Amino acid sequence: MKKGEILCQRIFLLLYAVLLSVLFGLTAAPGISKRQYQDAAGLTGALSEGVSIPEALKQSSLRLANTDAGYLFLQKYGYHLEDTYKENAADLIIRSSVVFMSLVCIVLAIQHRNQTRLLTRINGLTQYLESINLGKDPVLTRHEDIFSHLEDEIYKTVTELRLSRNAACKDKQMLADNLADISHQLKTPLTSMSLMAQLLSEQGRREQQPYLDRLNHQIIRLSHLTSSLLTLSRLDAGAIQMYPQKVGVYELLTQAVEPIEELARERGVELFIQSQPEEELWADNSWTVEALLNIIKNCVEHTPSGGEVRVSYEHNPLYLQIIIQDTGPGFDSRDIPHLFQRFYRGKGAAKDSIGIGLALAHSILEKQGGMLRADNLPEGGARFTVKLYYKVRTKTD
Repeated sequence: MKKGEILCQRIFLLLYAVLLSVLFGLTAAPGISKRQYQDAAGLTGALSEGVSIPEALKQSSLRLANTDAGYLFLQKYGYHLEDTYKENAADLIIRSSVVFMSLVCIVLAIQHRNQTRLLTRINGLTQYLESINLGKDPVLTRHEDIFSHLEDEIYKTVTELRLSRNAACKDKQMLADNLADISHQLKTPLTSMSLMAQLLSEQGRREQQPYLDRLNHQIIRLSHLTSSLLTLSRLDAGAIQMYPQKVGVYELLTQAVEPIEELARERGVELFIQSQPEEELWADNSWTVEALLNIIKNCVEHTPSGGEVRVSYEHNPLYLQIIIQDTGPGFDSRDIPHLFQRFYRGKGAAKDSIGIGLALAHSILEKQGGMLRADNLPEGGARFTVKLYYKVRTKTD
């Protein structure tokens, strides 16, 4: 319950106590006033008939027998029932207000104490969970109260999650190690195959050249896959460190575009980069270039001849936003949620696509605290949005 709601509740209770006091005073005052006025009239009437004060006080029958004379006597001297009612009503309202408000204060004090205990208990459990989320290993102090069962379940759940996380980390590390080992094992035969293909190209007959070209293409493809798998395994294992430095955004983009300019020319695709050399950003130069290269290469490969790929960027106080868009067919709506999954090949994937480039770019940008998103342009074509925050993670994060 919020503080404003608690305050309104307390004000309502106090007003309710005052209302009860007024109702009680107005309801009880007539009966009490009538009884007092009758007693006063009987006593006054008995005294006027010569009855002694002790006798009149002891015998109620004497007072009742002389009430009529007492009424006349009291009215003669200006003492009426209405005067008694007003005095009793005011007195009863004041007294009952004190009683009721005292009871309300006691109730509120008890409620406040209970709420304080509940909030302290809830805050304790919340801080325990927050510490767990921060990777700490706090001690959960056990209490016997209404939260005991919840406390036990939280402790059991946290213990299970910790064990599951440790097991997942071990499995992830094992997978990363296996991928790294496989990648290293593949490098030696691939290098040998590349050398032998080169020798065959130099010494072979002309009719064999198409087959050698295909062989070289497959060797390059396998080499790229091996390198990408090794990079992903290092990212998973946390072996890659990011070293942010001040770099020009235009410089980053030109470095990313340079290796695929020849591919773009071969496919008849125009590359356009927004020129704004003064814009700078703190980022790891080589790994950010690697991520951008994979994104731009994906756009080039999915843009038909005569199309274009445009790269623009803008900034605000929080982040730099890089937009990479093409004039290709765009994404199938069913593929968009899975584009950054490893080895995922969408509906429009190229024949030789491995399905690892966008996943690698996504992992690299996330490692730097950045973000990568993909969608379709309203007028058609694919669009990638990269956000690189100015306050990026450090290499120790």
